Amino acid sequence: MKLLPIVVLAGLELVNCIPAIEARSLKVKTKKTSPSSPAPVTSPPSPAPVKVKGKKGPTPYPAPALCCNLSPEKRAEELLALYSTVSDPTAIAAPGTPQFKALNWILTQDTYCICPDTTPACELVQRYVMAVYYYSTGGEGWTNCGANSKVCDPAAIMFPFILFCYEGAAARWLSDAPSCQWCGNNCDDTLNSDCITQINLDGIGQSGILPFELQNITHLYYLSNEDGTISSTIPEELGSLKNLSFF
Repeated sequence: MKLLPIVVLAGLELVNCIPAIEARSLKVKTKKTSPSSPAPVTSPPSPAPVKVKGKKGPTPYPAPALCCNLSPEKRAEELLALYSTVSDPTAIAAPGTPQFKALNWILTQDTYCICPDTTPACELVQRYVMAVYYYSTGGEGWTNCGANSKVCDPAAIMFPFILFCYEGAAARWLSDAPSCQWCGNNCDDTLNSDCITQINLDGIGQSGILPFELQNITHLYYLSNEDGTISSTIPEELGSLKNLSFF
């Protein structure tokens, strides 16, 4: 695996770079007030802002949900350090970039709950890389099985000439399923069953560019993208994927 140099984060701090998530009010329908009517349900208080050590600041990540055996601060710090060896740390710190969006999603929305010390090695990195890939290729506008797509048609019954999902992999992208189960991905290496080996996405409205971070999907041997709407050239870093035989 070809990785970018590890960024030393010790001694530097992003102060209040993760503002609190706004708590959602739970709406409860009740009948007319009576002595036996239950009290209104209220949401728990918003989590406190989290300080994360990093290279630059401030970076506006909302506070992550509690998961793993780490504090939110420590989990965010360790994941930021890890993914700074996969992506340019400057891109991760810049709001609006695919890299920023990917880390923000993992820290604040992804209920799969990536844990630096317990998540399988492939999933730990490829989940972030697949999120970068999603945002880099206009995932918000995908027409099938994207996080915000109106439909997710795994068998391509509604759209017979476009993407169909591999067997056992029919989940939407950015869902809480393992990334091997996101529609278009396949993990058929019996010795490394959590490692993506195929990415087959075509006819779903992709746009944008291919991210060089795909070089970290080291077991990848098949990659098929939207024909004619990906505007970038093939990143030279993908030349390090020794197993890649179809592109």
